[in-house]
Amino acid sequence: MQPFRARKRISSIGGVWAAMLIALLWAAPAWAAQGDARATLLLGTANFSIGSGSTTGTSFGFHWGYELEDRLTWSLGATFTSTSGQISQGGQTYDISANTNTLSTGLTYGFDLGPNSIVLPFAGGGLNYVSYDIDFNYPTSEVGRVSGASPGVFGLAGLEFRVSRNFDMFVQYVLSASSIEAQDGSTVTLLAGGLLLSFRLTI
Repeated sequence: MQPFRARKRISSIGGVWAAMLIALLWAAPAWAAQGDARATLLLGTANFSIGSGSTTGTSFGFHWGYELEDRLTWSLGATFTSTSGQISQGGQTYDISANTNTLSTGLTYGFDLGPNSIVLPFAGGGLNYVSYDIDFNYPTSEVGRVSGASPGVFGLAGLEFRVSRNFDMFVQYVLSASSIEAQDGSTVTLLAGGLLLSFRLTI
């Protein structure tokens, strides 16, 4: 009898949680409105490319946003990225890496698909300031081993999914470009891209 009671209790608890989740989804209002503040945690992949070299790794960040108008959000945030890779030349393999800390600010606009939609496509862009530490030290490298800081620009696009009254999750692809000074004094372009999974709390 005890196992049967335990299974019955577990089943009841599961039913309660399912009902609560359905209630949250059903009660979720329209998307964030003018005047709302939004805190976002970002986790994802990253790829850096300079000339023939490229590295991959992970990104972590936190952004704060303010709804200027319905579905138009201004945001300010910081993202920390660490990447590594290898490149083979002349029968030799070289380890390469690129690590950045990025401050960014910009605008994002969401495209309303209707009052009953739980999906919101969005796109945006803005300016960033990148602190970088790059080791692309191989014979034909365009940059070598450098560190410094530089302004840049970024663009993004993605899909936001409404989960509850104050909580959303979304996926987005971010692409950025910065001009940095190479080891020989020339200027090269650092391209960065990544797919991010983000969680947002609306206050």
